Amino acid sequence: TSIEFEPSGPIRARDVALAAAAVRRRTDRRAFLPGDLAEPITSRLVSVARTEGAELLILPPMVAPELLVASRSADLEHDIDAGCRAEPSWWTGTTASPRGISATALLTPPGHPPDGATLTVLRTADDDRRNWLRTGEALAAVLLEATAAKLATCTLTHPTEIEDSRAALERAI
Repeated sequence: TSIEFEPSGPIRARDVALAAAAVRRRTDRRAFLPGDLAEPITSRLVSVARTEGAELLILPPMVAPELLVASRSADLEHDIDAGCRAEPSWWTGTTASPRGISATALLTPPGHPPDGATLTVLRTADDDRRNWLRTGEALAAVLLEATAAKLATCTLTHPTEIEDSRAALERAI
């Protein structure tokens, strides 16, 4: 197996903007302020996902409670799995390693207002390795495009890791 590279043509201003966004790209685990995304931005994010072979759905706010149930269900499953319980310590840097994000970034203060995030879902026609790769490529492209548009982002993948919560997500969307 080999990989071949081809020149992509002249560097466009958009390429430069996305390269600059790559340096700024971060996951923001704080609650998001309420507000609708402007149509040009949502259209661009949907288009970027489609280019990578995935569909980006912008979910209506009324779906949020169903997604919360799926998320909490996945949390309960993760709580009984020792490996899942240990993983946040590893990637937050609360172990002996200085790597990772601060553990305090995972905490939502008591009485914090509800999250106003716009929820989106990436999906493909099939659930196989090729489409998992497409979804990952689409996720990277959408996150980069969102960063270029000065949007904060946070991926929530844990509900997709548990069969029951994944099925609940599918029913909700």
